[in-house]
Amino acid sequence: MKKPRTATPASSVVEKWHLGRHADDILLTEFELVMLRFQQAFERWALHVMARCGDQTMSFAEIVLIHAVRLQEQPSSAQSVARILNRDDIPNVQYSLRKLVKRGYLEHTHGSSKNYTFAATDLGRRITDDYAEVRHTMLVAHTLSLEVIRNQMQAIVNGVGMLTGQYDEAMRKLATHHFSSIDGPKAE
Repeated sequence: MKKPRTATPASSVVEKWHLGRHADDILLTEFELVMLRFQQAFERWALHVMARCGDQTMSFAEIVLIHAVRLQEQPSSAQSVARILNRDDIPNVQYSLRKLVKRGYLEHTHGSSKNYTFAATDLGRRITDDYAEVRHTMLVAHTLSLEVIRNQMQAIVNGVGMLTGQYDEAMRKLATHHFSSIDGPKAE
């Protein structure tokens, strides 16, 4: 009796992907797709938790930013918050932080109008503390209770951190080098 064939990336339909010409291309594409799906699941989760904590209108970006401000437990500039999140769209970060100020979650602490620092208000601390409690009870306590999961999570954190640097470096190279293969189709 013949053994059933197990599909591997090289023998599966994914070898026809424009992003999957070689085994390494396929693996990296699968990783990118998993990261995109994870990001979508994380965003849905964060919005749902924040709604349960009492704010159904806070955007995902605002949720991330208010937590990033709280991470430092001291007044934070838009630039330092953006650095934590590896964002380079400072005007968008500033806009969202100002929205959180208007809604009473953050306050300006000092600095010029262009260089404010931001800190959580009592309302901001309360809603992020509630978020942290729901997160711990519903996710952390169940997900990270096994040592093997904690070890895998640490390896993922380390690996994704290294890959973030690789993507940033590749982006810098792409911005400063001209590659004929990416300049588009050649005229005949």
